[in-house]
Amino acid sequence: MASKKRPRDNECPNGSSETCRHRSPSKKYHADSLPHESETGEQSSTIVLPHDLQLKIQDMACRRQDNGRPSFFGFIIVIDVDFKQKIHDALERRLEEWVWDSLDRAHRALDFETPWMFVSNVHSDQWNGDYKDEDGESIEGRENSYQVCVYTEPSNRWIYPLFNYSHFEGVLPVDPSAILNYFDTEPAAVRSISVSGVDQPTLRNQWVNCIIKDPDEFDRPGRGYMRHPMWTLPDRLQADSFPRLADVREQSFTFGWPDYPGELGDDW
Repeated sequence: MASKKRPRDNECPNGSSETCRHRSPSKKYHADSLPHESETGEQSSTIVLPHDLQLKIQDMACRRQDNGRPSFFGFIIVIDVDFKQKIHDALERRLEEWVWDSLDRAHRALDFETPWMFVSNVHSDQWNGDYKDEDGESIEGRENSYQVCVYTEPSNRWIYPLFNYSHFEGVLPVDPSAILNYFDTEPAAVRSISVSGVDQPTLRNQWVNCIIKDPDEFDRPGRGYMRHPMWTLPDRLQADSFPRLADVREQSFTFGWPDYPGELGDDW
């Protein structure tokens, strides 16, 4: 499996180089946030805290951020979890429930005319080590994260003999900050949540890595194409036709992505 490239602190979870609207705490804490005086009474310019203390400070509150990019195609949600807690069994089920309930509320309020489908998996399983940023600098880090890929692209509905000009006609993109507002009352183990609006290629690539049996980016393998569990939030016409947390085998073959699954075939 290829080694992971860990994102820098100010990178958004969709892999872009743009800066997120809400940054997590940086590696250094400056005097304007933590002032102190030297023995001579002069203000020091910078305080560099020990790395373990920085991590404790970051764990004190749930941080929330979005990339500010409304999307027709879908969203990537990254949930950072207390590093000491392994994401499996009861904790993983609790995260599934929180994600389903939060997305269900967001879907009904923001985009109830379009069905949403999503898959999830453990992205980083208590990973601890060094990684290199885009400048080649080595950074010490740790990650314990759960990722959700949400497909929201409208279907190309039409009634013969009339044809749609575009399946986006009359549809507005959904803002990730609006979705983020519905992720309240997070589980105690959650340390941060990030929501990114993404384009179609990004969603496709992340979806593949989430469900594939031999992933490059995820620590935990998926169950495979047309086998990994997928949740559906139906549109208004089919509301409540899927029981809460009922999943089906993933159905990305119905999404109409160009050249998909292509060379991957049907056994991956």
